[in-house]
Amino acid sequence: NALEGFNFAQNTSAELVTLADMLLHADHKEIRFELCNVLSALSDSGSFEGMRTTAAVLADLNAYSTTAVDELDYEKRINAYLKLQSMDWSLFDTVSRKIYLHQCMYDLSTVDDFSVKQASSETVKRSISTLANREDTIELIYSLLKYKLCHKDDSVRSECVQLLSHLFSVFPQCFTDMLVLRDDKDPEQDFFKNVVHVQVHRRVRAIVKLRNITTADGLSARALVDLCLPLVFGFLCNVKVSSGGTASNLVDECVNALRCICTRV
Repeated sequence: NALEGFNFAQNTSAELVTLADMLLHADHKEIRFELCNVLSALSDSGSFEGMRTTAAVLADLNAYSTTAVDELDYEKRINAYLKLQSMDWSLFDTVSRKIYLHQCMYDLSTVDDFSVKQASSETVKRSISTLANREDTIELIYSLLKYKLCHKDDSVRSECVQLLSHLFSVFPQCFTDMLVLRDDKDPEQDFFKNVVHVQVHRRVRAIVKLRNITTADGLSARALVDLCLPLVFGFLCNVKVSSGGTASNLVDECVNALRCICTRV
């Protein structure tokens, strides 16, 4: 039974929040199907009629092919993301936004298909652009992205850095301590662009800038702990180093940056 274990007697959104949290971590296809079924059953029960659209979109975002075994239904998934990208996220209720964002972050960090990853990333970016000033969701997006900065997959780290940069630019009043790392006038001096650049020497430049700003006491404890430490550890744990070369330089600079950060936190 899709509703087993859920208590709706109080008719609150607590169960929906639990469901949304599970969407962020549930790996097995069957579990995600069941979560979709729970939301659909809830929306049909009369308790949460406003969730019908959310339930339908979520089902499409987790759709599998009916003709190929264990293959994603790419058409349904991409179309569902395109639908989300065209909508004004400031009109969604808090729980729907959380459900969608958790699904996006799951796809971005877990699904192998490039088109689905890009669609999920673009959806998060569009959500940021249309959020207005919803502080609860701004903080949610920030939390979701910062926890992926030390992900083993370089492409996931890169997407999250770019999305964080976009978040900081749209809501500078919420992230004044992060703005010292941005440079809208000169992209080659922008930390966020350099630290995920395909050229390793640009990444080295970004880490050197980070170390210099940290040495000058120009970054807050939040910026150091939430942003800088996971990025540095992400490189240290995942960069493949041969003898010498720019990759080796990157690791050396990360060690120097880590030493500097640890003296400030």
